[in-house]
Amino acid sequence: MAPAIADPISLFVNQCLSYQADIGSFRYAQDLTDKTQSLEQTLLGLHNINDRLHYYRELTQSAHHGQSLLLCQVHLADELEQLLSEPHLIQWTHYLALLPAPYPQLGSLLQGLSAQILPIATKSQLHTAQASINFSLKQRQFTLKFNDPHCQPFAPALPNSGNNSTATDNAAHNDTASGYKPVSISRYLFTQPDEACRRSAWQDYQRRLNQRSAAALQLIKQIRSDFAKSQGVNNYGLWQLQQQQLSQDEIWAYLASQTQLTQVKPWNLAQALAKETHRFDALEGEHTLMQLFEALAPLGIRIETLQDYEAKLPPHSENSPSSKVNLKAPVLDEQHTVVYRIWHNDRLLGEIFSNVGDKNSAYILRQSLPGRQFGQVALSVQSNILRRSDAIALITGISDAIASLGNGAAFYLVATLGREAQTSIGSLWLSQYLTEAINLAPLSPREQLLDEHKRQFKVFNSKLVLAFYLSPQEGFSASTQKKLAEEFALSFGEPWQDASQLIYAFGAIANEGVSYYLPLWHQSLAQLIFQQSRSLTPEDIFNILIVNETYAPLKDQLAQLISGPVDPLSLIRRFTHASITQE
Repeated sequence: MAPAIADPISLFVNQCLSYQADIGSFRYAQDLTDKTQSLEQTLLGLHNINDRLHYYRELTQSAHHGQSLLLCQVHLADELEQLLSEPHLIQWTHYLALLPAPYPQLGSLLQGLSAQILPIATKSQLHTAQASINFSLKQRQFTLKFNDPHCQPFAPALPNSGNNSTATDNAAHNDTASGYKPVSISRYLFTQPDEACRRSAWQDYQRRLNQRSAAALQLIKQIRSDFAKSQGVNNYGLWQLQQQQLSQDEIWAYLASQTQLTQVKPWNLAQALAKETHRFDALEGEHTLMQLFEALAPLGIRIETLQDYEAKLPPHSENSPSSKVNLKAPVLDEQHTVVYRIWHNDRLLGEIFSNVGDKNSAYILRQSLPGRQFGQVALSVQSNILRRSDAIALITGISDAIASLGNGAAFYLVATLGREAQTSIGSLWLSQYLTEAINLAPLSPREQLLDEHKRQFKVFNSKLVLAFYLSPQEGFSASTQKKLAEEFALSFGEPWQDASQLIYAFGAIANEGVSYYLPLWHQSLAQLIFQQSRSLTPEDIFNILIVNETYAPLKDQLAQLISGPVDPLSLIRRFTHASITQE
């Protein structure tokens, strides 16, 4: 009767709102190790609910469900804040430094979370400003007016209606009163023959939110700067780099090494893509999934399949054991879920729940923690993979799932926050390994051009975020604006004096801050490991980089995986020549 009374999200939200973390056993435990184990057991429920919350937030499209999940998120945040404010817990975290790994890392993570707690009023201002910027970026009702008759995007629908014409960010509009039917900005760039008109339209489009989002962005910068000063650092950008153990000069040097001149300017990209050739032979989703599973065998990964047995039960049967079947036997469809049980050698990692969906994606339902709980991952697989990007999405989903399940950390915060960099690098390395193992077709000329542009925009935007947060003043100085215009030319072949206005064109500057560059850095490290670890077996790399049972820090892991120095500047010099074994 439950499905007829309440939907799963409502049941989950009720469970979430009724959750209260009780750390009574932690207070009364005497031994440091016992206290730690007791706290971990108490917090595991909160962490698991939080993981399931992220899963539902990715899937829900109902406004009512969205509001309910937001209440759940606020409740979990309040519960965690209350726990981190406990005097007993604050005192205990300092003693963890006396214990062997990973206890000191757990203590520093808890101290870091406690230090980042903001007053309610400040937190409200920060999240409201972030939401305002994200909402503005999602708005599709935007209009550009062209006073130059030469740049009109189309012929007038009515005679003698004037020279003003419009291009919008939404193609679904009726004819305007002036007699012109608006078109989307992408279609304008595709159809407009004059490059000067395309350049003007593209640049104006990038500046479209400067008045709407400027105040919110400055408020975010001010709140974060005040927080950094409370931690003894001049500004937020330097504080973030300090957490990542990289200097300002090292990041600029890395971004300079990744800067490459693109073949086509951004406003000419749409027309250039149409001229490039493209072909991708469709793949069958289930067959590709089985190929990926088979490619995991050299890593010590063993997979057994539990068929969806509920559909085979007699009408009134209540219990039936899951049956172990051949890996190639399951048939994915929209009504049934196939459960894959994942083993690494003799250790059960967890389970992947797979079914057919509209896209290829993976969601972490429960983090794997050896000795505490097995992991759970929800996997959506397309029945037919028609694009290379969809195939990459499936490979990425499998890589993220295995990297999460294979984690050998004993504590949840160490496995997630403490190993965020290692998990990201491990997943990216695994993606490259699986891509090569299944012989995925290389990028077509059209995909290469698009990939080149995407990467250079990430590089330039990373420079933009750094300049924004490292600047002591509200806006950019004249010298900084000039430098950004030159940096834009290094990537896209032409300086743009207003390149600094791109800070309003993407939401990461409000949400991620300086950490926006990290995916690029992790990708470079993963590629270096993939190309220079040929002397190690794939299973050795998997054990060192992903499992990491010895709790080795990233620097020590890199020293085991690649030869030579592993300080940031040495790594940056090697990124450009990653395929060369000896420097």
